[in-house]
Amino acid sequence: MALFEMANESRISIRLLWPLARMPAFGEKLLELCSRFDVSARDFANPEVRVPHRLLLRALEHGIASSQDPLFGLHAGERA
Repeated sequence: MALFEMANESRISIRLLWPLARMPAFGEKLLELCSRFDVSARDFANPEVRVPHRLLLRALEHGIASSQDPLFGLHAGERA
């Protein structure tokens, strides 16, 4: 991705990822995915950090695929 595109990419609060981390057997996978987006475990714990929107989308895709639960996002929301 070009530097210009990264600068203009929409970003969201990392707090939106926290419920996904509470999903059974998905927390470790989520941290691996975050590292691909240069988000460290330390960043993950900081509520002020903003991450690329596409990280949330990828996390939801991976969560649905790994859990075989089409309502993965809804069940994660229950843990918010």
